[in-house]
Amino acid sequence: MSAATGLHCRRCDFSIPESEFRLACASCGEPLQVGYDLEQMGQALQQEKTTFSSQSFLEQWLAILPIDRPELIDKVSLGETQTPLVESSRMAEALGVEDLRFKLEMGPTLSLKDRGTSLCALKAIELGYDTICVASSGNNAASVAAYAARAGLNSVVFIQSDTSPAKVFKCLVYGARVVRVDGGVLRAVSAVKCSSGTVGCMLADPTLIGSQQSAQPCMKSCGS
Repeated sequence: MSAATGLHCRRCDFSIPESEFRLACASCGEPLQVGYDLEQMGQALQQEKTTFSSQSFLEQWLAILPIDRPELIDKVSLGETQTPLVESSRMAEALGVEDLRFKLEMGPTLSLKDRGTSLCALKAIELGYDTICVASSGNNAASVAAYAARAGLNSVVFIQSDTSPAKVFKCLVYGARVVRVDGGVLRAVSAVKCSSGTVGCMLADPTLIGSQQSAQPCMKSCGS
């Protein structure tokens, strides 16, 4: 059973179950976030192995993440795993830090967004969406496009007009519909929010879903 308790608003304590998925609080408009039973989460962390695992991130943290249908993991996974913390060989000494480590992110699409996106794709299927959309400067867009393709979902990515051709190409290769937006990332965010409400696509927001909260893997990698 997951340690997730639903979607909650930090400002006014508004809460809803995950099945009623929405991005913003109906009372005050603040972004919703995944809430957790901290006692249950602590128990799950104590039981988790500290060694590196080749399991999907979704399988490894099943006891914590908001996943209702674990049998769908294979349908969305591209092999996203726990990423290592690499011990510093020189900088720690130069800075006078006793134990300095670097988080080495190397997901299937070479994006640090992949763990979060894998869960977004899974939740989209669980909640009955057929399309995922996202506003991004490039990395998240490619990740969403790849995971949507893996899951058999459509993807629409809103990117800034000056996004590099290489990043646009990656999205197109994965089959995404690319929408260029004049202006900065905030314009793209505004456009994707309007679109998600109009056409009924799920807005990919790994922070909301909770899988980007990587303190747990970091703690376990350190042996905490």
